[in-house]
Order: sequence, then C-alpha cells, then structure tokens
Amino acid sequence: MTDKINSDLSENNTPAEMEDVDDPEAGFDDADYTPRSIKRLLDNPPLLPGENRDLFVQLFEEFESTDLGRAKTVAEYVLVYTITMLTWELMRYQRMKVALLLNQQRAAVESLFRKTHDAAMVQGTGPALTIEANQSARAWFANPAYRAQAAKKFEAAGYATEAVEAEAFERSLGALARIENLVASAQKRVMSFLKELESRFGSRAAEMRLVATKAVGRVSGEDKALE
Repeated sequence: MTDKINSDLSENNTPAEMEDVDDPEAGFDDADYTPRSIKRLLDNPPLLPGENRDLFVQLFEEFESTDLGRAKTVAEYVLVYTITMLTWELMRYQRMKVALLLNQQRAAVESLFRKTHDAAMVQGTGPALTIEANQSARAWFANPAYRAQAAKKFEAAGYATEAVEAEAFERSLGALARIENLVASAQKRVMSFLKELESRFGSRAAEMRLVATKAVGRVSGEDKALE
C-alpha cells in the first residue's frame, strides 16, 4: 500500500526542474517538467498482469494538471504519484470484486446441481453427486442450450432466476467485506492526499498573487492589491 511519502521528498519544496539545472542540454520547459525519479516510476509502474500502463500514466497526468495549476515541486509530484497509486488501487479493488464473484460461479453451479439432484437427500450418495455435479457444471459453462435447460430445472426446484449469481454472492460475502474495508481505507487516504495537494497548489497561487500585487505596486506607485 502506498500510504506514506518519503520524508526527504515531502520536505523538499524546491522547484522540480532544479534537478536538471546543471545540465546545459536538458532543455526542460518550466511548464512541462517531470522529475527524473517520477519519470522512472511512470516508465515501470507496479501493475498487475493485464493492467494498462498507458491508462495509469493518463490518470497521473489528470491528477497532475488541475485548475489550480500543475505540480511544481518534487513534493507535489510525489503527492500526485501517491494519489495515482491509491486511485489505481481503488480501481483494482472494483475489478477484483467482479473477478471474485465470477470465480465463485463454478462452485455455485455445482452446489445447485447437488441441491436439486433427485438423490440429494439419499444417504451415502454424496461422492457420486459431487462427481455428477462437477460434470454438469462443465456442461453448464460449455453448452448454452444445456445451461438454459438446467436453469429451468433450478427454477422448478424453487430457486430464483439469478440463483447462480446469488449463490456466488453468498459464497463471496466474506472476501467482499474485506475488500470493502480496503476500499474505505484507500478512499480516506486519497481524500487526505488530495487536500494536501490542493493546499499546496492553493498556497502557491496566493504567493503568485502577492508577487503580482507588489509588481503592480512598483509600477503604479501604489500597493493596491489585485482582486
């Protein structure tokens, strides 16, 4: 989990472009500069198989550019990267909830086949029912016609139309509850980091307004504040 910021970076309020100030060929643009350390992280973000790096970078860029301006200091870039990571975790948790339910469908189908079998209440038939339910579940997922026929059998036995989904959901409740706790924790941290970033951006805007006010005052001979 990404819930802490490197203390050295968080105290660094130097403009991020100073990292390359001694490089005469750096050619950085003050309005479009990302610290090399952040670039390295964006080049190889900690993604799971199947996750899209381009979408991760896009999310980072959307956080980095706001109505209050763009990230300017190393600390701000670290905040942006941290928010991106936490938001990505939230997205991942939502995908995992869906995957969790889908993974339980096979067990749910087998359970329903065992419960609705004519010999379900016959003592000593457990092992045979398990084997037959496993074979029926294979046919359920491989053959749409068989799936429709079996669904009608489940309904005739008193189960809801969404019997498989309901059974999978019930089997997933414990894991889903744990994921929801992770979601709630990540959401709180996202909001905390967003408030910190907005505070930094807003403070810089106030400082820039003060500089402009003083400059106007020097030209006009007044100290009239900009409104």
